[in-house]
Amino acid sequence: MPRAISSLRTRRMLTWFVPAVGLALYLILVPPVPDFAAQATRAAIFEKVGNVSWWPGWYGGLELPTYSVIAPGLMATIGVATTGVIAAAISMWAAHQMLRDSVRPRAASESIAGVRAASSGVRPSNSGIGSSPRPSRHT
Repeated sequence: MPRAISSLRTRRMLTWFVPAVGLALYLILVPPVPDFAAQATRAAIFEKVGNVSWWPGWYGGLELPTYSVIAPGLMATIGVATTGVIAAAISMWAAHQMLRDSVRPRAASESIAGVRAASSGVRPSNSGIGSSPRPSRHT
């Protein structure tokens, strides 16, 4: 029985240790991630102009409150990467709280990850930009 307890402890430790190391590496390396430039721009706008509802300097203009009322100020204050790490940590904690009493927590966490992956990013197949219509199999 001690081996099972040790294994459970190891799994629980890894559940928090691996994401913590990943978030720390993200803060150190700040890899090029999608939409980072837009977040840095929102933070810079907040620093220079303050809390505005419209900024015409990003292509056709940018509505800041539709994205977030809090994020630009937070990103300007503590940094874009730090804000992202805090948001990721809160999301992981919230997912843990929702799934900890689940009958099949691994399946539930994988389904949440799948929904998240499916809803993030713009894929050429549905963006309408740079995509060509798919040929029909019946023509």
